[in-house]
Amino acid sequence: LEQRCTACLKLVQTRVYFLDGQFKTFGHAPGLSMQGLRKMVVDRLGLEDNEDNESYTLFEMCGPDETPVNMKELVCDVLYRLDKSENGSRTRFVFKRGVNA
Repeated sequence: LEQRCTACLKLVQTRVYFLDGQFKTFGHAPGLSMQGLRKMVVDRLGLEDNEDNESYTLFEMCGPDETPVNMKELVCDVLYRLDKSENGSRTRFVFKRGVNA
């Protein structure tokens, strides 16, 4: 029964924006971490992913304010938190070079 229920689950669709205003949509399981989403973006763009030097990262961006995401947090948990926040509809994930790059 559990396997049949799991097979019926649909992938979560998450938009990731880039600095040029374009975005790509990523389908993933509900239990994916932000680190996993970052890796999906890096893989799709064909960038070299060096674990020691994570020069690209994801940010929560709401207007001019940006905050690096906690890479250990689940994507769905972040989306839920953002949806419940006052500015949730204007918040987006942006993929760009991190502070230490």
